[in-house]
Amino acid sequence: SERDSLGCIYCHQTSPYTMDQANVNGLNAKTRDDQGAGKGFFKTPSLRNIGVGAPYMHDGHFATLDDAVEF
Repeated sequence: SERDSLGCIYCHQTSPYTMDQANVNGLNAKTRDDQGAGKGFFKTPSLRNIGVGAPYMHDGHFATLDDAVEF
C-alpha cells in the first residue's frame, strides 16, 4: 500500500505503546534546552493531525508535508 511504501510506519507506529521510543534519524534538534543530552535522538510522535503541524521533521527542516514525504 502507499502508506507502507513511504516508510512512515516504521517509526510512527499505530500502537500507543511504541510512539515514545527514542530514535536517531540523522537530524539534530535545534534546541536550547539541553545542548548535550541525546544528540540526534528524538521521541517519535504520532502522525495524528499531521496536516496541521508545520514545520515538519524534528528540526523544522521542511515547510510543507509534501516536502517531508519527498525526503
